[in-house]
Amino acid sequence: MKKSILVLIILSLLLVGCGKIDNTNNEKKKTEVEEYDEVELKKDNISFTGMILDNGKLLILANNSNEEDKEIRYEINFINKNKEKISTEKAIIYNIAGLNEAYLLVNNVPKEFDSYEIVPTIYDTNLENVLSDTTASSSDDKKDVKVTVNNKSDAKVSVDVGVVYYDKHDNIVGYEYDAGSIDSNKKKDFKILHPYDSDFNVLEYDHFEEVINQCYKIK
Repeated sequence: MKKSILVLIILSLLLVGCGKIDNTNNEKKKTEVEEYDEVELKKDNISFTGMILDNGKLLILANNSNEEDKEIRYEINFINKNKEKISTEKAIIYNIAGLNEAYLLVNNVPKEFDSYEIVPTIYDTNLENVLSDTTASSSDDKKDVKVTVNNKSDAKVSVDVGVVYYDKHDNIVGYEYDAGSIDSNKKKDFKILHPYDSDFNVLEYDHFEEVINQCYKIK
């Protein structure tokens, strides 16, 4: 079946990105997922890219071109062939640092839908990011990836850590994440699962990259 991508950009109070997906069953989804085009939109100097992963989840990458930190509140709408909304997911990135990126993984994706919309609303944030005082290192033991985050700041922080898995052509194979808090001048290990498909089979990958999506002081 011929697949298509429908990108819908609505300039109003919100900017909406829409990707059209032919996703009638799990088996078809697994065979076609690598051919899906990326859905892109931009609002308030933040660009957004959405992609369906091999396990059926939706991965959204936000790239903040502003020097200021921002808060992003997402609404993701899944739509059927009759243009009816069948489900909505909401999520928040509390602090995407200026000139930085942040990944968001949407887990609750319907098995069958025709298109989806990414609706970001962007706010100023009062949270103080401490990315400049935070470092991360990682190791792979073939069961999971251990990411060690070192909080060098003088405050307790909340941190969101992810691992992006790539094939040898630098295409994204999968993404997994964890989150938690770290006391001042302490280190913490996060164990990140390997990527898997919709049947929970571990996917092969060539290399990976650890990312800190957000890290801010806890008041």
